[in-house]
Amino acid sequence: MARTTLLTGFPANELARRVLPRLLELEPETEVIALVPERFLDRAEEWLSALPASQRQRTSTLVGDVAALDLGLSGAEYLELAGKLHAIHHCATVTYSGAPFEMAERVNVGGTYEVLELAGHARQLERVVHWSSIAATGDRGGTVNEDELVQPRSNALAQTRYRAEKLVESARAKKLPITLLRTAMLVGDSRTGRLARIEGAHLLISALLNAPRDVPVLRPAHADAKLQVVPIDYAVEAGLAIARAADTIGHNYHVIDPAAPTLDEALVAIAEILGKPHPRGGLPAGLTQAMMRLPVVDRLVHAQRALLDELGREVRYDDSNAHPVLRRNGLACPAFGSYVGKLVAHVERERKSDRPLPSFHLGR
Repeated sequence: MARTTLLTGFPANELARRVLPRLLELEPETEVIALVPERFLDRAEEWLSALPASQRQRTSTLVGDVAALDLGLSGAEYLELAGKLHAIHHCATVTYSGAPFEMAERVNVGGTYEVLELAGHARQLERVVHWSSIAATGDRGGTVNEDELVQPRSNALAQTRYRAEKLVESARAKKLPITLLRTAMLVGDSRTGRLARIEGAHLLISALLNAPRDVPVLRPAHADAKLQVVPIDYAVEAGLAIARAADTIGHNYHVIDPAAPTLDEALVAIAEILGKPHPRGGLPAGLTQAMMRLPVVDRLVHAQRALLDELGREVRYDDSNAHPVLRRNGLACPAFGSYVGKLVAHVERERKSDRPLPSFHLGR
């Protein structure tokens, strides 16, 4: 029997662009409706035209705005959509660290609210998949369990992701069938290294690329903290395996690397690939925090400062819910060492293109 799934975030969000074809491949009876802002419609059609014909025939676009009242749809469009939906994959989100608060608030919180409102009107609904992030779980150290949610004090991305998850909690109390996925920080494809935007942990590579060849960068404070990253291709594969399992409704899942490297190990690996000196020395955590308040540092790009905040926490993410589901599907996160060289090669290719890489000074 044909099923209808709504996908948000397409085509601007890379996660949504990857979820769409894999979902069509895994579910041959599913028809996907992509909610697309009008300004992205041509880009969406370009992406969809590249799909195999059998998949393209099962996709359509619906012009709307995830954060607008009733998703920006007319009354008739809204009722028609609600009447035929079986599933929703909510991928629309502001993802980059240091995003302006107003933008993150509108999309991350407002968009989630509108999607859950639609879900409440969908009589045939079987599942909502809320693609979230470990950033939503707060900024404290220690172990974070999958069913735990602590309000963060840090950047807009973390705060708005947290508030979106609070909306999900409320919707669950009203018996909406929701599976919540928290992915670690996404990095490039484990096979190609490619990520559409040089952001997040890719800034570590950019930092070493921009550093003078013979001058080692300083080890950042908390260099022994785990670098919580996963390749985007694995995140999609693992997330969809969890989202399609019959016993995962009503639960939260961490899509992480259980054997994540430390920040220091990652920097050493990147430095060796680039032929640069290993990071040395370092600054005490208190001194680093004091320096972060200096005017000269305060003028750093927001994304760079937010990344330092995010990486500077000694935290462990438990994946007791996710692990058995992934194990029975034969899935495990690729080892960082198996793909870091591909990430570096991708950033180097971007550096040689016409797009300038961001400047990022670790530990300074």
